[in-house]
Amino acid sequence: FFLPNMKLYYFDLYAKGESIRMALTKAGVEFEDNRMTGEAWKALKPTLPFGQMPVLELDDGTQLPQTRAILAYIGNKHNLKPTDALEEYRGLAAEALFWDDFFGKYIPGAVFAQEGREEKMKELEEKHVPEFLKKFETLLSEDRKFICNDSLTIYDMQVLGFFTNLVLNSNSKDPELWARVWETVSPRIKKMVADFQEEMKDYLAKRAELKCTL
Repeated sequence: FFLPNMKLYYFDLYAKGESIRMALTKAGVEFEDNRMTGEAWKALKPTLPFGQMPVLELDDGTQLPQTRAILAYIGNKHNLKPTDALEEYRGLAAEALFWDDFFGKYIPGAVFAQEGREEKMKELEEKHVPEFLKKFETLLSEDRKFICNDSLTIYDMQVLGFFTNLVLNSNSKDPELWARVWETVSPRIKKMVADFQEEMKDYLAKRAELKCTL
């Protein structure tokens, strides 16, 4: 089922937009990937529902803001969400832990820090990342290939995508720091990330030339 008129608006970053790109690609949906910069973003901003990105524009012109809501829409429409209540809970818990208690709280403030960046990155590596990994591990099980079950879902694209998009990203601003972080990641998570990358290998190979840092 193709919607060639669908458009995604986001910056030329992975961050909050990449899981949407991954989900659309996995669903086999054609879309226009608009990576906004400078004057084009300034002109677009007032026209968007919340004045922020990402925004997914449907083929009829309807604009959908908010990353998690966009992903839920894609997941529901293209069978990339669990139907079992407990499996869905695992995904929602991992999603909330990742965005609310970790990424949103600490990553942008450290990576893009204008002052005290070295100290903030050190605290990220030594405190916030270990705390996140420890909590994330409690949501996983050896008898499940991915976060919710044995199938790839929108939740994997967000949380496992983080490891692929930043921790293992050689184009990041701090490759040595993230290499040290990866050494501390458990075998269970590493295996899950490897399985995720295998499922998404065609997409990941295609995007390699973009060289996004975050």
